[in-house]
Amino acid sequence: RSTWLYVDEVHVLLRSPFSTDYLQQMWKKVRKQGGLCTGITQNIIDVLRSETATTMLSNSAFVLLLNQSNKDIEKITEALEISPEQLNYVIDLPSGTGLLRFGKKIVPFDNTVEKGSELYNLYNTNMYEKMEKETETK
Repeated sequence: RSTWLYVDEVHVLLRSPFSTDYLQQMWKKVRKQGGLCTGITQNIIDVLRSETATTMLSNSAFVLLLNQSNKDIEKITEALEISPEQLNYVIDLPSGTGLLRFGKKIVPFDNTVEKGSELYNLYNTNMYEKMEKETETK
């Protein structure tokens, strides 16, 4: 049975050489022992500022890319070997759309859910919408 390791806000660990080196070693050891590492961050550009992290990302078999800033296109295309055309699926689009890279395969997806539906309310992470809904129910 595999162990999954999730590192949310991974870019914070990339700010210091010590934690970056530790993260890299951990990434390698967990993979070598059959585990799976997942780094989570809002903006991939924060990860791409680190050469070590860029290498880790390039060696990752699975990458899920959601909405990104238009100014980051060049670095993203280079690091992830994604064409500018494919990046159209992650630039200034609504939540629920993106790109999935698995190995060398890159697949665009659109999993938008109708706003206000039960499923939308269950998976919605928009803090402002949740606060507004909470205020309405009081």
